[in-house]
Amino acid sequence: MPHNSVAISSRFPNLPIDAEELLERHVELRPTLLPTDRVAPLMRSHLAPRAGAYEWWEVEARDTTGQALTLQFVNGNPFDPQYRKQAMRQLAGQTVDVMDIRGSSYPAFRCTILQDRQVKAKCDMRCPPRSFDEKFYRDDWSISYRGTDIKWSACADREQGWDICFRNCPTRPRGMKAFYRPQPEDGCHMQGSLHITPAFSTTTLLRSSMPDSPDGATHEWLIALPAARISGSITITRPEGETTIEIENWSGAVHHFWGSGIIGRGMRRWYRSSLTWGDGALHCELPILRKYIQLAGTSMLFRPDALPRIVRVDHQRTTAFQRSAWLLAHPLQADWTSEYENIALRQSVERLHDACPFAGTALTDATLTIGASPDEEIIGPAVGSFSMLQPARADWLLWKHCINH
Repeated sequence: MPHNSVAISSRFPNLPIDAEELLERHVELRPTLLPTDRVAPLMRSHLAPRAGAYEWWEVEARDTTGQALTLQFVNGNPFDPQYRKQAMRQLAGQTVDVMDIRGSSYPAFRCTILQDRQVKAKCDMRCPPRSFDEKFYRDDWSISYRGTDIKWSACADREQGWDICFRNCPTRPRGMKAFYRPQPEDGCHMQGSLHITPAFSTTTLLRSSMPDSPDGATHEWLIALPAARISGSITITRPEGETTIEIENWSGAVHHFWGSGIIGRGMRRWYRSSLTWGDGALHCELPILRKYIQLAGTSMLFRPDALPRIVRVDHQRTTAFQRSAWLLAHPLQADWTSEYENIALRQSVERLHDACPFAGTALTDATLTIGASPDEEIIGPAVGSFSMLQPARADWLLWKHCINH
């Protein structure tokens, strides 16, 4: 059994163990299988006491009309330039203040809402150092930031799922205005409440996210809900008035990422895509080690009451790239194809609809094909998502004044 599974099983002995066949085929992913109704223990904080350690909880949601939401609770912000600088100095053997290399000194909250595939409002909030607070007792679990009105908690009525509420979160300028004026907008803020439940019951996956770093740091990814239903509302307040966006049964997913060291060492980019529909969800990922050098990516297919299907996808052969906001280059098409396994997701990425110096997200027109003719199953065209990380760009001096606010 992979070392990660041993650690998890010892801490939570009632969790189901890995499927033997899946382990044999994908041992490098350190996979652990568990039902979606048993993910609660792994939603707890895993922030390691190491320089550069990080974690974040993420909700992605979208509807069929070009509206979307991305929300992140961050503890140990892996893209904070000061945190990255101090962690790298410590790894190089230089003397640093111990509080400067603790992840708990760098909490953050992010929320972006898209309307008509354009950013309607965006919050990128640095929370007070060591303000991250977690409480848990049996199945009750919550995370929040002391001194703020931001909280993620298990459903109070014991229904499987979570509630999220946030208030008085300042919004930032949109587009390239954020480069010239990165400070929060005067008199502008957002608030909202969300209710998250599983779209269907299935077996989900804990696995490595990115390749291990050269210094031995590991990076983990819990797909807590591969297919979720999100409802609620978000209100955006500006001097000219309020706008409320109703979120009615949007489709999406819930993730928990954590790592024991600096994100992005030994890796240039990380691509990720997702597509959810009535009785299924597909999540894909691909690490780019250096320019034109990539590892084989993976596609993970989830169905109701079934084990996930994990397949290796062929190398992306995209030669056409485009630069979006913040000069962030992205492929114009993402092709997640496994000819051997007869599964293919094709996405058109016209531009990154939400971008910052080190990351970008796009809503895409996606088509998924499962199986071979004449029995193939075709899903779409449908609205999917494509996202990318390029962590080293957070270290560029050109962007630091934007990220530090």
